[in-house]
Amino acid sequence: MGIKLHGQVSWVLTVIYTNPHSHIRDWLWQELQGFAIDCMKPWLLAGDYNETISLEECNHGGPDMRRRCNRFKQWIENNGLIDLGYSGPKFTWARGLSHDTQKEARLDRALCNETWRVKFLEGQFVISCKLVRITQLLLISTGGFTKPPLSNTLFRFQVA
Repeated sequence: MGIKLHGQVSWVLTVIYTNPHSHIRDWLWQELQGFAIDCMKPWLLAGDYNETISLEECNHGGPDMRRRCNRFKQWIENNGLIDLGYSGPKFTWARGLSHDTQKEARLDRALCNETWRVKFLEGQFVISCKLVRITQLLLISTGGFTKPPLSNTLFRFQVA
C-alpha cells in the first residue's frame, strides 16, 4: 500500500502480520526481499514479525532461538533495512498461565529502508497499551511524537 500525496505515491507502507509457522514466514521473507530490491521509494514495514533479533528481546530460548534470531537479523541486514526502535513495553507478546510456563517476546517492530529514514529523520514507532488480551496499538509518526506538556498544578481527586 502506498501513501499518496497529490496523486503520487510519496512512500510505501507494508503492514506485517506473519504466520507463526517458520516455513510460511520464509515465503514472506522471500517475497519482501524481492520487493526490497525493486523498491525505489521510501519504504516502511511495521507490525508483528513473529521473530526477535536477539535473545534480549525474549525471556526464553536456547540454541534454536539463537539461530532464529541470527537468521532474522541477517535478513534485515541483507535487505538494507533499519530498525526504528520503539518506545513502549519491553515485550509485546506473552503466553503461559504460570510463572514457570510464561514466555514473552518483542515481536512487533518497524523497519524501513534508508530512503525512508532519510526522508523522515524524526520518524518514530510507539507500541501502546494492550487493547485486548494480546493486541497492542502500534503508532507510527513520520514527524515524531510531541510529549504532553508538564503541568505545574497537582491533580487531586476530592470525594464530595
